[in-house]
Amino acid sequence: MSFSEKSAWVMFLVLAVIGGGFIIDVVQVSLAIGAIAPPMMIIKFVVSMIFISIVAQVALAITSSRDASRPKDERERSISLWSSAKASFVFAFGVITSLGHFLYYGDGNLLFYMVLASLIISQLLEYVLQIIAFRRGI
Repeated sequence: MSFSEKSAWVMFLVLAVIGGGFIIDVVQVSLAIGAIAPPMMIIKFVVSMIFISIVAQVALAITSSRDASRPKDERERSISLWSSAKASFVFAFGVITSLGHFLYYGDGNLLFYMVLASLIISQLLEYVLQIIAFRRGI
């Protein structure tokens, strides 16, 4: 398993757990207050993502030190570009849908969370596509 594939697995798990927890927190707070939660909840999410991502990537680099220092080969670069291109369509669709929803309802907090959810979903898709491509040997 290449370092890029291991990194995709690690980042998928980190984003799925922290992003999923964030979405659950936002829904619970929104239900409790009877309105969309204020965007200030993003601070905990961002700090958690940064800290855990750094720790996970450092641990991965330590355990795979030889592979971590090696530059990406042509296959890894093409897989990265391919998965990013596919995931960007999901992100664009989510943003356009969010903007349309905002035009109809006019709720800026909901726009913020919808765009953020689009970003999380598209990034998760990018990691999944990378993992699939590495597994298939594309």
